[in-house]
Amino acid sequence: MSKRKYSSCCLGCLLYSGIAALVLALPVWYFCIYAPPLVISEATTYITGPLTADGQVDYFKALEERIYPPELATDENGFREFVRQFGFVRPRPFTEFATSKPELTPADREFYRRQLCEKLGLDPNELPMLVFPDAPLRVFLDYYQAKGETHPENVVTLSGCCGRIDRYDIHAENSWLRPWTLEQFPMFADWLDEIDAPMAVVAEAVRKPIFFAPLLQSRESVQSGNNHNIFDTLLPGHDAAQSIREILQARANYRIASGNIDGAIDDKLTLHHLGRLTTQRAPMTQYLAGLSSAATAMMLPVGANPEHPLTEQQIRRMLEGLNALPPRGSLADMYEWQRLAIMSGLQNLIRATAPHGMFCDNEMCCDMWFHLFARFSDRNVLFRRVNEVCNVLLVDPQPREGDRFVRINDTIQYPHTLLDYFPRTFTARGRGMLTADMFLLMSMPPTGLLETTIQRLECSENMHRLALAILLYQLENNKMPDENWAMQIEKYLGDSALGEGAEQYFSCPSRPSPKGETTYALVRYDEELPAGVDAILLIEVSTSVPLGEAVITVDEVLELANLVPANRGRFQHAPHGHGVVVAYRSGAVRFLHVTPDWFAGRELHRALGR
Repeated sequence: MSKRKYSSCCLGCLLYSGIAALVLALPVWYFCIYAPPLVISEATTYITGPLTADGQVDYFKALEERIYPPELATDENGFREFVRQFGFVRPRPFTEFATSKPELTPADREFYRRQLCEKLGLDPNELPMLVFPDAPLRVFLDYYQAKGETHPENVVTLSGCCGRIDRYDIHAENSWLRPWTLEQFPMFADWLDEIDAPMAVVAEAVRKPIFFAPLLQSRESVQSGNNHNIFDTLLPGHDAAQSIREILQARANYRIASGNIDGAIDDKLTLHHLGRLTTQRAPMTQYLAGLSSAATAMMLPVGANPEHPLTEQQIRRMLEGLNALPPRGSLADMYEWQRLAIMSGLQNLIRATAPHGMFCDNEMCCDMWFHLFARFSDRNVLFRRVNEVCNVLLVDPQPREGDRFVRINDTIQYPHTLLDYFPRTFTARGRGMLTADMFLLMSMPPTGLLETTIQRLECSENMHRLALAILLYQLENNKMPDENWAMQIEKYLGDSALGEGAEQYFSCPSRPSPKGETTYALVRYDEELPAGVDAILLIEVSTSVPLGEAVITVDEVLELANLVPANRGRFQHAPHGHGVVVAYRSGAVRFLHVTPDWFAGRELHRALGR
């Protein structure tokens, strides 16, 4: 072959090879690499406005427009008075690794205070008049740290992210979570005097029609004009509710031990109001804080002091206070909050220049993979997938037992092995689906478990009213009711604030009872109880029984808890997973685990007088 023909042949081969490569590259580029621009629509971004200056959906402003009540900047809002008196309240972290509540500089605190004042219609130049007190655990730790003891005996550490100590906690036994005196905790003497004026302001504030706190943006978000992830916004209502709950719980238990039962009842009703108001139009974390405040209020044993037993007037005041409580916030509002937060987090994950620790304080731990996958995926598929799953999981949630993340019809396809990953990473569409599923599993609220928690709390509220009515019957008749206790106490329940009859309180919301039956049983004691025992008064059973037969013996309770071998019959399963709701003769209501290894049955035996 001549040199000229050889060159022509090589040139032709290169030309045909280039054409073939181009033909093959086009579909590879289109199906595996190309990602069309995001189209803002209800099917993808859920909302279409308002928009930021760069054309992104402003989820933060949209959330504010949807959740802020018209009374936000009026005197009808109790949180407005709270800020006027205390300013911006954020508890100090207990350790340097408290990732959920990092320490703020004085300049940042002033920045957030002024932002709060602006949103609540207050004069930012008017300084707070009171100092919000520290939580009891903070006072307790400061006392021992001042003495050089960093680990008091009844304080435990809880691990946070990456094995670091995230916060401190205390053992419930022998602490201020139960009635206590200054002989046990002398370091609280000055603290009890300091909290009187602040808690009086709180008690007045939470009895306003609303107690709503606006959302706070970071300094970077305000200066740049681009609202960051909603998950990163500050929730002053959550911080305030958590601190108030801890302070009032400790003071109420002190008042019980010292004989100030009326004061303890005041704290109890304040916690009930706080629990209801802080769940209204709230995110999941604040909603859970509100549920915790309500549960704490019911756990207070206001009748546990034998030297100061409950009077008829005090019991009636508690029943009237329960009837006057505002409604609890709806789950629909909470789910709407979470939905916008999820969409906001996804949008900011895509447009971020680098991962910033959305799910983990270690930047290379979690967010890097989400960030890379999201940037190189079909964003329309990604947003549409998240939107579709939110429609299923948030609009129509259903509990699924045994699973931390609620999945309905396997809507979320979580990759368990490497073989599940790779086939979904070859195309932009597959990467979008994979990123959406993984993102949802990291940020989706456990809807079914949350509804189960609410049902358990509503069950506790029912039993709380029943226990108070039984105690009122005992005072008026100088004896405990018999097998017909349900009929005997109906007159003490009366009509609720919603206009419904007393029969509503005899049925657990998770397992509604037929009319004329109940799942609450009165514990019958054949022997006289030892002195000083806060005995169980009512306990849940798994199967509804006629109102005239709702009585259970001590032996049957132990069978229910599986602490003695027997054929448990109608008490064969715990009503709420691994436990039951129990009401005590002190008026306290708690959730007790009924597994055999729970304190080896010590707590249950003691509460049964055994």
